[in-house]
Amino acid sequence: MRAVARSTCTVGAFEAAKHDRYALNRLGRAWKFFQPEPIGARVRPADPVLVGPGVWTAAMATTALALVTVGFVGATAWQHNETVALFALLSLTASCYVSVRSGVEWRWMKERRQAKDREYQHKPAVTTRGDVFASKIDRQFSHYFARYAPRDADPVLWLSETVGIRRALRDEVVTLYRESTVNAKRVAWLTRYLVADVARRWEEGTLWDYRKKLRVPVLLKMRCVLTSIAAIVAGGFLVWSAAHVRPLFVSLAAIVALASVWSTARLWLRIAAEYRRHSADKREKERLLAGRRAAFDRWKRKLDDRPDDLEMARWLECDRKVLMEQAMDLYRLKRQDVLAHAFIEAPATPFYDRARIENGPWRYSKYKILLFLLTKDGARQLTQHLDFRKATARSRARINYRYDAFTSVQVAETDNGENVFELTLTNGDPIKVKVTDPPTDVTETEDRDPQNASQLTLGTAGLGNALHVLEGVAAEGRAWIAFERQREKVPQAEVSRAVNAMFA
Repeated sequence: MRAVARSTCTVGAFEAAKHDRYALNRLGRAWKFFQPEPIGARVRPADPVLVGPGVWTAAMATTALALVTVGFVGATAWQHNETVALFALLSLTASCYVSVRSGVEWRWMKERRQAKDREYQHKPAVTTRGDVFASKIDRQFSHYFARYAPRDADPVLWLSETVGIRRALRDEVVTLYRESTVNAKRVAWLTRYLVADVARRWEEGTLWDYRKKLRVPVLLKMRCVLTSIAAIVAGGFLVWSAAHVRPLFVSLAAIVALASVWSTARLWLRIAAEYRRHSADKREKERLLAGRRAAFDRWKRKLDDRPDDLEMARWLECDRKVLMEQAMDLYRLKRQDVLAHAFIEAPATPFYDRARIENGPWRYSKYKILLFLLTKDGARQLTQHLDFRKATARSRARINYRYDAFTSVQVAETDNGENVFELTLTNGDPIKVKVTDPPTDVTETEDRDPQNASQLTLGTAGLGNALHVLEGVAAEGRAWIAFERQREKVPQAEVSRAVNAMFA
């Protein structure tokens, strides 16, 4: 985990590292370390019943007025012909009941389909400038909609026809999880689930099934219209019968009854349709929540065998040894040719993931590893990019320089809090490597002590011992190696006495 002043790696250690770097199912588990703790499943609650006191008051008042006026007309018709009045009243009551029930279903289905169409209409998502969370959710949906495109589907057609659904789902996730302490990566599991569900329904041809389910059947329309006509006929027949007894009063009552029945039907239709909508919304939200909870539980189970920090450190140590062997083979060096070596690990910019346990150093999904081999002829530097999750390396860079080419070695902290290693040579541009990231906002990392994390990362990156080696060479040249070995042989007590004697 750190640079050493003398090379002690053996052939046996190299062979063990080749095997151990894949131990404990690294390729199947290492990526899980960089997955944040997922946040639980949520859905937007069903909108409450939107029926105000004024609507209830109007419905009660018009209902009472309708009952009084229709009752007066019916009682008057009874005086003229009991059989006709009874038949007309029964027909009117039954027709009104069936007509209203059919009307409620008709109105609910029509309004619900229109609401779904408005929700999925092709409107681009709007992200407020500076809204970091919403911007990251945007990128998640764009990434997964492109990644999970259905098989044999035209990507352009797929993205264009689902733009409304994508916007609706994105808006829901942003609304549900926009909190000051929520990292967007913690809800990536939900984004994947939602996109995969859309892709599955696209392949099954059920993505727009709501339009079929909410299409008002012709029979329902006919039943509503015919029963309404039957109610009008029955009411007219009742008025005609009652008009034989009291023409003037029945005419006035009929006008009031017609207006009150019409208003009553409209108000109760609105109320019943709203309750029907609320009930359907609740059932839909329960179904959505059950599906999301199942997806959340599956993701949690998948992360159960997440590696701990010690395993990550062991795998990285094996990667170092493998790189050490490759470097020695590349430079055709034997073990005794390497007088000392040093490692520096830094995040491989620009794209990488990082994670840490509590009070632990940052671990990166991609590393830029610098290996310095000190030999009798000078220093060899090998730079390699490591994909830690896949245990693969690429893009080697080799530099050789003499000991007298060292000018200075330092680690500088930039204005934004980054720690940058800088090696200056007599010829050429300085070698600069960003060793740690700047402390980020607590809302993103949920880190209580970002400065402490940065210091721990510097320690595990091998920087301290690398500086010890390189600064010594920069100051004393090749002679530093011999001096260092002599210093290691001097007992600590003698060093203390010599120091005290200098200041006596």
